[in-house]
Amino acid sequence: MDSRSASPTSRLRRHMDFLPRVELLRPRSAAHGTLTPREHSARGSANPVTSSEARKSLAAAFEEFLDEHGYGGDALEKCGIIFMNEASPLTFALEELRRSKGESSLHDVGSALSKHAQDDTGNAAPNASVHPSHLAAASYTYLNDHGAFVFPSADLLSSLIDAFLLHFLPVYPIVDPKDFVQRYQEQKLPWILMHAVCFIGATFCDQSVLHQAGFRRRWHARRSFYDKAKILFDTGYETNKVTLLQTVLMLTFWGPQMRSYWNPCSWVGFAVTIAESLGINQSVAIERMNPTDKSLLRRLWWILVLRDASCASFLGRPFRINLSQCDMEPLNNDDFASETGAGALNKDSFSSTTGAGELNSHLQALYLIKVVELSMLLRQIVAYRSNKDKSAADTSDLFTKLQSWKAGLPDELKWHGVGAGGSSVFSSSLKIIFYHHIIMIYLEPSAKPDQAGETGAGEADQHAMQTARDAASIISASALSLVTNSTLNRLPHEVFTAFSVAGIVFYRQIIRSDEMMAEIGRATLDNCRMIISEARDQWDAGPWMLRVFDFLLSNMSKKDNAMNIVGPADFQQPTHLIMNHDGLDCNDPSLIAADVLHSIDWESPQFQQLARTFNDGLLFPVFENPSDFMMV
Repeated sequence: MDSRSASPTSRLRRHMDFLPRVELLRPRSAAHGTLTPREHSARGSANPVTSSEARKSLAAAFEEFLDEHGYGGDALEKCGIIFMNEASPLTFALEELRRSKGESSLHDVGSALSKHAQDDTGNAAPNASVHPSHLAAASYTYLNDHGAFVFPSADLLSSLIDAFLLHFLPVYPIVDPKDFVQRYQEQKLPWILMHAVCFIGATFCDQSVLHQAGFRRRWHARRSFYDKAKILFDTGYETNKVTLLQTVLMLTFWGPQMRSYWNPCSWVGFAVTIAESLGINQSVAIERMNPTDKSLLRRLWWILVLRDASCASFLGRPFRINLSQCDMEPLNNDDFASETGAGALNKDSFSSTTGAGELNSHLQALYLIKVVELSMLLRQIVAYRSNKDKSAADTSDLFTKLQSWKAGLPDELKWHGVGAGGSSVFSSSLKIIFYHHIIMIYLEPSAKPDQAGETGAGEADQHAMQTARDAASIISASALSLVTNSTLNRLPHEVFTAFSVAGIVFYRQIIRSDEMMAEIGRATLDNCRMIISEARDQWDAGPWMLRVFDFLLSNMSKKDNAMNIVGPADFQQPTHLIMNHDGLDCNDPSLIAADVLHSIDWESPQFQQLARTFNDGLLFPVFENPSDFMMV
């Protein structure tokens, strides 16, 4: 029949035959180790759910419809629906179905968790040969050539897993420890999750472990495992969204690198997309789940909120999470496992410096609950800083909220005195983060033009500067105890941010005070630089903060001020703070050439005005209205 005389319906049908068919969450064959939904129901689940939860979600019902009607195929990724959210116009018709047929929620997070527990495809093991069915041969070759399927030696892997469980999991409990340890012992960890865990283990383990494994520096070990996890992420090897969320949360601890768009905020953005595709920003998505799964997802969400606040505030980026669209319930003590992951693995592997209190899951629960509360206050502080019409009332209100938070601390987490924290790493960390937030309230982005020094500031400005200085002094006073107690490898990374911001306060004290106060500022700044220097191999922002401070101190004599400041030729940098440039990888594209910062003549007319403001601008991000930012 002539195509011109064919009906519109038949012409449309022939046209659709040439279109790529979309397959969303099509079950892999049993030969690849994954059960179809029917098989899964017959054999039972490691995480049983109630009959009400077993009802299909709207997303799952829609995907099943696509498969049944032949819209599935191998042309596109089988990653499930990731583009629809509660507020999307695409869901409005589905909402009508929910009301008319009593369907479950939009997302299928329970299904993702059951697949997470049952799927043996693509698990990390020596000589593993079974990979997801959607992986093309060319992709497998590419991944294999880049070492994505290289299994670490048994000794190295054991040490890295120990470091992950002992130092990372207590402060960032992103996995269920018992389930994780069981899957590790059975060699059923997904490749991408194993590499991400090894990346974290290399960040927190003892340096000697990495040297014995043949790595020259901690940076090389971290980069090796990071690259493997990232390449698996880039190629879409892993499709389970819970596994991907756990992985991406760990990858937020890489960067920032100067010449790369992949920074902590980039990974936070991906984590937010994945979390919202699971629907865990809404409490209704998990209300019918069993308590263990519900607690895991609630922890994942609030740790993501914590990382979003920390990374965005430090880098001066907009928040990725819009809390006005979230109603997830706050964390409580029931959301934490009764036994630490390290204890489940091997109680003999504990470091001798780790007391029983550090392994107390009750303390871990209290810490995460309180530090998440601090992150919510930090969001308010950043919003205040972005407001052009700041008022003393706003400052006082934020300060009062912080004091109320401190007054509500349980006895186990309270700290006493200036230099010492409480009896645990948790209380010490909370103390430092608390005073970081106070600095963030009172520290101005840059000096006012009419203020050559503190004498030119008004009474309110002097009060703000003194409050910020007092908070910074308390942070600096904590440095010695952290180093002498060898607790740096157990600290959450939010603590290192606090020492950087405190260093900004002391730098300003040096350039704006009389000579005696400047010397005091220099000594306290050295304390902050000492912590940053000690942490630079595990905190990627550390080397850059050290270089910024080195640059500013070396150029102090060129600043246009009336103070009698010691010039760079007279400044003696403590030997323990001198960066080992020989130890840096010269081939690392994130590093600047050693002499690039000294190749500019800051006293030339074209740079004279820039030199006056560069120091303050470089040290502290200027927060604009979030709507002015583009999401990167």
